[in-house]
This record gives sequence, C-alpha cells and structure tokens, in this order.
Amino acid sequence: MWSRRLNGRVMSEVTRETIRDWVEEALKSLGGSAHYKAVARKLWELHGTELTPKDDRFYTWQYDMRWASHDDRNQGKLEKSNVSKLPKGFWRLT
Repeated sequence: MWSRRLNGRVMSEVTRETIRDWVEEALKSLGGSAHYKAVARKLWELHGTELTPKDDRFYTWQYDMRWASHDDRNQGKLEKSNVSKLPKGFWRLT
C-alpha cells in the first residue's frame, strides 16, 4: 500500500474498502438512513479532499459507493429495499 501527503498529513491509498467505510460514516452522520444522492454529497463533503484526479479512485468513487451498498446489503449491513419497503434509492443501516 502506498501513501501520500495532504496538508502535511500522510494519507493512505483510497480503496474500495475505504469507500465502504466512508459510506457507513456518511449514513451514520445522516441519521442512519438517506437517499444515495445525499450519501454521495456527505461522502464528498467529508472526504472529497482525499480524492484527487491523480488517483483512479477519483473517477470511480461513485461506482464504488454503489458497489459497497450492494455488497453491504448482501452482508446484512444495509436493509434490503424489497424487505423494508424503503423508497427507491434510500439506504438504511441495520
């Protein structure tokens, strides 16, 4: 794993697992449930400075965010919309 400096702080590589953690953090800060667009806004607000055009993840983070939500649903970390009757596009932590 590589690292870089941002504002004097050492930053680690942003991975899919990092994005997964950020999704959970964003959902928690939004009260545990939110539309995926609100999650994306919050994720960018919290971690946008860690995503730079020099890294491939800058161009894939929204896809990775959706991948994380799909995977987390399969692992039981997010509610499945067909079971919980969530409105389309909403995510809720279990």
